[in-house]
Amino acid sequence: MIIYATHDILPKQDCPLSYLLLRCVHLYLELDMYASLEVHTAETISSGHHTHCMFLAILHQYINKTADENGKNWNFPKLHMDLHIFNDVEAKGAMRNYNTKPNEKMHSLLKDPYLLRTNFHDVAEQVCCYNDHDLLESEEDFITHVVEHPISTNSSFHVKLGSKQPSETFDVIEKLHQDDQVFHNFHINLNEFLNILLPSSDIPLPEGKCIHL
Repeated sequence: MIIYATHDILPKQDCPLSYLLLRCVHLYLELDMYASLEVHTAETISSGHHTHCMFLAILHQYINKTADENGKNWNFPKLHMDLHIFNDVEAKGAMRNYNTKPNEKMHSLLKDPYLLRTNFHDVAEQVCCYNDHDLLESEEDFITHVVEHPISTNSSFHVKLGSKQPSETFDVIEKLHQDDQVFHNFHINLNEFLNILLPSSDIPLPEGKCIHL
């Protein structure tokens, strides 16, 4: 939002170079938006290509106009990398499929095993063994915690754990819920449901006959 707001603070007439830089940033943000899409179509790829061409054109204007002032070398890999963004999208799919950013934070999980549990040679197998052992300990701790601290049945949740309810006839259930349309002909509907569900789930019907409750 700040980038777009500064177009009013740095007008083209008063600050031509700053305004040109703002246009570069504006187009870069638009290019980044297209590149970050998780679903692409022919239209988004075409728009991305068009935005990239506009970005390069404005950037080269800025480079030429500031060449005598800062002497910056604009020949660096990340500037060249943008040339292939949408060709890669067409070849490999959305960038989230091969972006390295999601794994950056995961490195912290490997740092301690690498420093403390390996000899710094052939580390992959040693780190995997450490992770498996750590996972096993976590599962054992979880099981121990569940056994020693069972779930309390005294809660305000809609569902509670406890002893099973006593058996009820369909007649009693239907009378208890006679004002609820869902329970109208409940036993008939349940028959139909079970007679369809069991065969479709490869579960044989009792004695090969339809259920009549």
